[in-house]
Amino acid sequence: MEPLQLSYQADIVVLSIFIAVIGAYTSLELMHRFTSAEHNRLFWLTGSSVMLGISVWAMHFTGMLSFHSVHQYDAGLTFVSLLASISSITIAFFFFYKQKERKRKFIQSGAIMGLGVITMHYIGMNTMNLVFTVHYQVPLVILSVIYAIALSTLFLFLWERLQYEKYQTIMMKTGAAVLFGLAISSIHYVGMFAVKLQPNYLAEHVLEMNQNSLVMAVAAVVFLLAGTGLVVSHKTKTEAERNAHRQELQYLSLFKHNTDGIFIFNKDGMVLNANAAAEALTGYTLEELKGTTFNAYIHPDDHSFVSMVFDKSLEGTPYEFQVRIHHKDGHELSLQVKMVPMLLEGRIDGVHTIVKDITNRLKIEKQLKEKEEQYRLIAENSSDLIRIVEVDGTVSYASPSHQHVLGYSPDELVGKRYDAIVHPDDRENLKKKYAYHFQEKKSAIVEYRSWHKEGYWIWIEAHSSPIMNDGVMSHFVVTAREITERKQYEEKLEKMAFYDVLTGIPNRRLFYDRLSQTITKAKRNNGELALFYLDCDRFKWVNDTYGHDTGDLLLKGFVERVQKCIRETDTLARFGGDEFAILLDGFDTVQDVGRIADRIIQNIQVPWNLNGHEFITTSSIGIALFPNDGLDMDTLLAHADQALYQSKEKGRNMYHFFTDELATQITRTMEIEEGLRQAVSKEHFHLVYQPQMNIQEGRQAGVEALLRYTHPQIGMIPPLEFIPLCEKNGIMNEVTEWVIREAFKQQKEWEKAGYGQISIVINISSSVIEDQLFPETVQQYMDEFEIRPGTMEFELTEATLVNNIDQVYSFMHKMKELGIGISFDDAGVGYSSFKNLKDMPIDKLKIDRSYIMDIPLKEKDRAIIESLLSLAVRLGFDVVCEGVETKEQLIYLQEKGCKFVQGYYYSEPLTKEKIETAWLNQNI
Repeated sequence: MEPLQLSYQADIVVLSIFIAVIGAYTSLELMHRFTSAEHNRLFWLTGSSVMLGISVWAMHFTGMLSFHSVHQYDAGLTFVSLLASISSITIAFFFFYKQKERKRKFIQSGAIMGLGVITMHYIGMNTMNLVFTVHYQVPLVILSVIYAIALSTLFLFLWERLQYEKYQTIMMKTGAAVLFGLAISSIHYVGMFAVKLQPNYLAEHVLEMNQNSLVMAVAAVVFLLAGTGLVVSHKTKTEAERNAHRQELQYLSLFKHNTDGIFIFNKDGMVLNANAAAEALTGYTLEELKGTTFNAYIHPDDHSFVSMVFDKSLEGTPYEFQVRIHHKDGHELSLQVKMVPMLLEGRIDGVHTIVKDITNRLKIEKQLKEKEEQYRLIAENSSDLIRIVEVDGTVSYASPSHQHVLGYSPDELVGKRYDAIVHPDDRENLKKKYAYHFQEKKSAIVEYRSWHKEGYWIWIEAHSSPIMNDGVMSHFVVTAREITERKQYEEKLEKMAFYDVLTGIPNRRLFYDRLSQTITKAKRNNGELALFYLDCDRFKWVNDTYGHDTGDLLLKGFVERVQKCIRETDTLARFGGDEFAILLDGFDTVQDVGRIADRIIQNIQVPWNLNGHEFITTSSIGIALFPNDGLDMDTLLAHADQALYQSKEKGRNMYHFFTDELATQITRTMEIEEGLRQAVSKEHFHLVYQPQMNIQEGRQAGVEALLRYTHPQIGMIPPLEFIPLCEKNGIMNEVTEWVIREAFKQQKEWEKAGYGQISIVINISSSVIEDQLFPETVQQYMDEFEIRPGTMEFELTEATLVNNIDQVYSFMHKMKELGIGISFDDAGVGYSSFKNLKDMPIDKLKIDRSYIMDIPLKEKDRAIIESLLSLAVRLGFDVVCEGVETKEQLIYLQEKGCKFVQGYYYSEPLTKEKIETAWLNQNI
């Protein structure tokens, strides 16, 4: 059977070439966007390669349609040939722009592109296997492959050249597109010579395609894609040119108005341009500077160095250095210079030079060095101890006077920490002073004991001053002197001031000091201590009955008996009268503390014989333990006093521990109260939101904003615990206003995010009802966040009706005038009556969860709910049932006509982020 003689329709052949030209031009435009874009580069590269792949395939397919033959194709293979064209060109483009080595990228990408195009061609030929048997002439096939790879490589070379700005003209791009269209078309028609088509008369009848319709369809798709690509490219190019123009104006403004001098040199070192600051700096005008080299005004001694730096800059390395120049009037200036390579189309074309006059700075630095030398001489000849301490705590300088005062040479101290020879007990205080410098950046005075090299401690008074450099602490200057004699004299005075004159034991002042220190040490070492409050029962009776002499003897004897029961390391102090305190510095078990208290009680009740008088006394003791009963002195003292009070209340002559239950209750409450006072300012409150559902319409109706409080130490505090404390401490109004503002702000944020104005229900404290300025505050927040009337709802509890009912009504009407809805919570469990309900301007009635939890099982709860629903309908209220947690509850409420519900069946209260994800996004 004779092979089919191929003949073509000239008009379709021309159209196929035109398709390739249009596609190539569009791809060039998109590729230029890729090379010039800073963002979305992957988008432009992909668009360019896909556009070219579709165009090449369309040219091939249209070229085959130009045969004078019946056109029947295998649709699957046709699609595969399209994928082969797009994927091969896309991969080739990606390789071309990812590969850094120039020769390799042309070989790799040219081969991938050529093989892909020719593969597409031969796959396309096989699509006619339904009516033709395709025979390949291997030599011509090989030749067509080589031809395709060669033309693809040449195309990529031209493609690369056309990315330079100077080739980005319509003429150049059009010419390149025409060349590429002809080249691709030639690959197709060369490939056609490598095949022989033999009619397959045995083929089954297949659906014949209308030639003209296919041609027009393919051409239309290509032209549509090309048109879209060109429009997008043109729009992007216009925006890029606008941005480039804006950047050029910004650069010119920066160049002209920069306070630093700017010079632009060409590669020969000639001045091309200079700004006004450069003219003022050198004294030369721009016309005088143009055409001169930098050596014309640089100090001769700096010529070779600057020439070397300039050459390095031309190699691509920025440099910063100092140089001297001669001003036009002859005086010398010192400049800080920064040379930066000037790039033009990826190549270094000159050097930008930025210069700053540092003549005065260098002069000041010289003066500072002279001053430093003067200060050094003063320090080395001073009798005071002078040190420089770096911010890391190491000594960088020590004056020679250290040798005389402390026995150490300066070299023995330099490099060591500032507290290396400080008494261990004084280091903590010194460390605090050191931290004070960082926090307050102020001078400080500190006294401490320092170790003399000969083996004893001496007292030092040090004045430390932070030295700042541009607002940053550089180091400390410490001036110190010995004060050992003064401290010894002060210690004598202190003993007189800190000990009880009658008994010789520490007084209240010294006891507090020791207690404070012991607490600090216990905190540092995770230790324990016990604090006793005790008194001598019947002392007043003895003093009044037998006289003050006998009373004094009793106090002295009391001290002696107590001291026999405690260790030497423990402290017994007299606070005044018959009040005493004991500090047990550490103990093994609580039972040991109890045994000590018991011994004291037993010893004290032994009969006394003083001044011929016999009598019996007892002692009552209160005990507080660290850290269980308190972490600071005031707390421990208060708790020991409370425990002593309990001992007296229970009949005296006994001891009593401060109980854990009482400690926990008092401590927790105090901590929460303290935290609440700062909760608004420190943002420890936050809101969560629980959806309210319209179960009759099956949609979300809004959310209820619920206040939550996280204590910085305790953690999350239940509302039932912290809200009463807010009311007790008089901060409920402030908290309520914070809640309202946060909810209003959140609604505005949701509106901006596209969720619309979400209806929010806010719980209102009864205390704000008495605030005459509250409506004005609400109006202010509504104006600030542009809240539309009808989108916010305040929820009051029935408890508010206990107060002035007229005031409550007035408040409700004012809120209604502002467009704020009113809902009434806890319906049926509080103080409301039908009369109150019918007169109140409310919008919703909320049925308490206590009636919901047992429905539909409990008949009484059902009766109450049905009655409230019926009442609400007749009074014109909507009803919200809270606490819905089961499907059975939901179905029952739906059947009874309830409109709104909320509860864990739908959702727990959620943070704003979670409710956006779980609920609000579903409503957009």
